[in-house]
Amino acid sequence: MEFCDECGNDRAQWYMQQIRAADESETRFFICTECEHKWREDDN
Repeated sequence: MEFCDECGNDRAQWYMQQIRAADESETRFFICTECEHKWREDDN
């Protein structure tokens, strides 16, 4: 489970986007539902 580093909220909207080469995995982007802090998670 992901937690917001800014406010500790455990709920976030997320989406996936290809930002690197096509043969690499997509990156997940999260937006906190409370404070709208944004962060990302790579599959590395």
